[in-house]
Amino acid sequence: MLRAAVGLRGRHWSVALTQSFWLPRDLPAAGDPDVGGRMWLAATGVQGCGIVGKGRVEAPLCAGVAAGVLRGRGIGDLAASYRATSAWAAATVGPSLHVRVAPKVALTLGAELLVMLTRVRFEVAQAGEVCCSAPVGATGTLGVEVRLP
Repeated sequence: MLRAAVGLRGRHWSVALTQSFWLPRDLPAAGDPDVGGRMWLAATGVQGCGIVGKGRVEAPLCAGVAAGVLRGRGIGDLAASYRATSAWAAATVGPSLHVRVAPKVALTLGAELLVMLTRVRFEVAQAGEVCCSAPVGATGTLGVEVRLP
């Protein structure tokens, strides 16, 4: 997953607008491993955080909402392949750890629980489900935070 965020920050809080993109991934169909789907996912979100700690190490606890689209197309031994797009939304919550390595630069490590508000489902005819029926998911992030003036 690739993610960029821009936001505002106070001493013990932050709010950010996020944009995420999951790289394409091939998934097999439940009933036939020779067919499946190639999936791409993009999302925009808003996140608010309470920040514990000060100095070099901080531990934000964040909550937010994200919405986006999941695009997929059939792959493998198929008579015909179609593209499909489906919208989704999720509530998010999770902690992170920020360690400052320079006055305006920090390394970040985070985890996020996603509770789906809308769920998508992709399946291949006569081969079963390919993707995405779980009501809860999780992501992990590793990144660099750059603070401007």
